[in-house]
Amino acid sequence: MEAFEEESVEIFENVRVTNSDVVTFGTDASERWGGFDAVRNFFAKQVGAFEADKIDNKNQALKTSMSS
Repeated sequence: MEAFEEESVEIFENVRVTNSDVVTFGTDASERWGGFDAVRNFFAKQVGAFEADKIDNKNQALKTSMSS
């Protein structure tokens, strides 16, 4: 959340696995990235699209879905 609040790709890189074989899933069923470079690039684009002074990550609900 700090990486989003600070709009910092560097913070994001420091808290993530940076392997090329890592697979990351987003919050939408279609969000799936292969390799750290792909998810880092998406993160950089995403944080540039909105401003967040503070992100409240309490009381989150986790939802899953089956993809065909």
